[in-house]
Amino acid sequence: MEVFDATVESLTQAGAMIILNNHISDAMWCCGEWDGNGLWHNKNYSADQWIYALVELTDRYKDNRFVIGNDLRNEIRDDLAEGLRPKWGNGNEKTDWKMAATKAGNAVLAQNPD
Repeated sequence: MEVFDATVESLTQAGAMIILNNHISDAMWCCGEWDGNGLWHNKNYSADQWIYALVELTDRYKDNRFVIGNDLRNEIRDDLAEGLRPKWGNGNEKTDWKMAATKAGNAVLAQNPD
């Protein structure tokens, strides 16, 4: 996190505005339907862990006025490794991006309403 902190600090001191980005869960090259990172959760990280990480990063940078947003998850796509396809509003906790994004967004806003 020291490198990430230093990067955010350097960029924001130079006047760049930052949007935090949750790109993938596993440390690896991105992206494919078979990489197990198409959804906001996977076999290594639960949906609750994803939300926890978002809230923690939001809290970490909430006093830096140049950190202006939080991309909840970049490039939602099929997870063929687990046989899951993201849907909008289907009510299934494992695949409903609308439900997951709403829950995560509300958690982030509870941490920092700005």
